[in-house]
Amino acid sequence: GKDGVSRIWAFLDAIEPRGSALPAMLTELDWLRPGMTVVISDFLTEESWAAPVAGLRRRRQEPLLWQLLAPEEENPTLSGDWKLIEAESGLQRELTITPVLVGEYLANLAEHRAGVRRAAEGAGGRMLASLSSQDLEQQMLTAMTAGVIRR
Repeated sequence: GKDGVSRIWAFLDAIEPRGSALPAMLTELDWLRPGMTVVISDFLTEESWAAPVAGLRRRRQEPLLWQLLAPEEENPTLSGDWKLIEAESGLQRELTITPVLVGEYLANLAEHRAGVRRAAEGAGGRMLASLSSQDLEQQMLTAMTAGVIRR
């Protein structure tokens, strides 16, 4: 009900983004009763999400995997020579970004997103994708209204 939604907003407001989350971390969580587990992440990891998400279903959880990307990750506009530093790990890489490389990136992103979607659907859940520039609260309300989030 209305009180439940306000508790969700308060909980989300109190969360501070930090570090990195790996798929295996889902296996460390414990639930007392059936419900929905919402994972909000970029899901940009080397490890597969399939087995940990399948584990959610075995623990009577309905997974909702919500991919949240920056607009620049979804539609990169970079070109030329760059030194990229991965924020979570500190890994650095120098490269020249060309239209061909951007095309390869977008194809890989689409393939990766399809794998996350298959993991969610294979465990009886759903996957959403949105941009960090969009209002998360409004997106959640829209998803609830559309029946994507049912509880």
